[in-house]
Amino acid sequence: MRLLYVFVAFFLTTLSFSQETGLLINDANVRWKAKGKLITVYPKGTEIVVLQSKGSWSFIQNAKTKKRGWIHNSLFVTNLSVLAQDAKVRWKPNGRYMKTFKKGKRVRILSKKGGWWFVQDLRNNSKGWIYSSLFKRNQPPKKQVASVDTSEQEQPQKQEELPLEQRLYNSPPNCDYKIESLINNSKNLPITPLTITWTAATGNPTGYAIAVVKEKLNNAQSENIDLGNSRSFTTTQLEKNTTYSISISPYNAFGSSKSCSGVFRFTTGNGNGNQFEKTRALPPNDNALIAAMLKKKGLKWKWNQFLKNKTNKIQSFNVPKFLKIINSYRGVPYRYGGTTRSGVDCSGLIWRGLRGTGYRGERLNAQKLAQSGNLIASKDALNPGDLVCFTNTTGARKLVQHIAIYIGDNEFLHAPRKGKVVATESLDNPYWSPRFVFGVRF
Repeated sequence: MRLLYVFVAFFLTTLSFSQETGLLINDANVRWKAKGKLITVYPKGTEIVVLQSKGSWSFIQNAKTKKRGWIHNSLFVTNLSVLAQDAKVRWKPNGRYMKTFKKGKRVRILSKKGGWWFVQDLRNNSKGWIYSSLFKRNQPPKKQVASVDTSEQEQPQKQEELPLEQRLYNSPPNCDYKIESLINNSKNLPITPLTITWTAATGNPTGYAIAVVKEKLNNAQSENIDLGNSRSFTTTQLEKNTTYSISISPYNAFGSSKSCSGVFRFTTGNGNGNQFEKTRALPPNDNALIAAMLKKKGLKWKWNQFLKNKTNKIQSFNVPKFLKIINSYRGVPYRYGGTTRSGVDCSGLIWRGLRGTGYRGERLNAQKLAQSGNLIASKDALNPGDLVCFTNTTGARKLVQHIAIYIGDNEFLHAPRKGKVVATESLDNPYWSPRFVFGVRF
């Protein structure tokens, strides 16, 4: 047996293999063969060379000690490269600057686009785009793969025999979390600490990494933070009149989510506001612009009727609370006249949100809601929490025949019609865009 062991070891060390550099992302049991006898344990962070793969197992070599064995593929990552010089990391190719990776940093290459590489920092899972010329080019050439007798190798371990961590999940988590607060593209926020919370992503994340970018004067300063398993983050040391961008990436032992492309933004005010200013800035008097637009559509007569029947103004209210309430009605079916979770209509949804913020007036229909606030002619001037009003070019005498809640990013939330549920829609939608008449701010 001793001679056989020496012969096999000598035979394996004299073979040529296809070599690919890898890095352990977890402590790894090294075995003589898949599901075979344990040789040793390599610690997380060990550099390896992948010599051959079979199924979910790979035959690897310790880059430092040159010792070899089989490990499970879930315990390492490949496609690595090293920076030849300091490199600016950007949100997208030729995009906005995020941070700088130092010369010598080893990163994982996730994808390529033109001359740009999308990379992952293995230390904290932060990601970004770096130009490919900034990486070292002295990677070892691939060699021809020599045949290895694997006829006596056992099949990979059954899932129930894998370690508990591997039984729970064997891939990076998803990027389907949802921001609960603040509201995207909020403006005039305080410079005192603000807390951002989100729902849990699926795919068994063990933690979340957050990147905070301060955008100012065509420059940006980035802070990357590993939050562990927390699903909230409190900002500190905010500056006045500054826009901040936030991106969140769920991760587990198998890596970070690869689909988190959305960016959450907010802008601070002069330091005197609360999370949503108590009295939001009123829009300019846009009545003349609205009248001109409706005249072109042949709806001036509806506009004149709209102006005759004014109602009492609804006072400003707690916008984040209002938005949280109406967001909780997503998926509720439409029901004409409805105001409950068994069914709501467009004005009923808004009434529920107003009631939750202290409004004690009567329930108003779409037209009366529109007559209770200050009108906004331009879509670009809308803020989250404003109402958006739509009309038909023919039919009923009322100008406003449908009303919804603007939630940011050119989208609104509404209860559309019978057979539909409360859901979001874009203001650019070819059906809704020509029917938009104005926004309303309380």
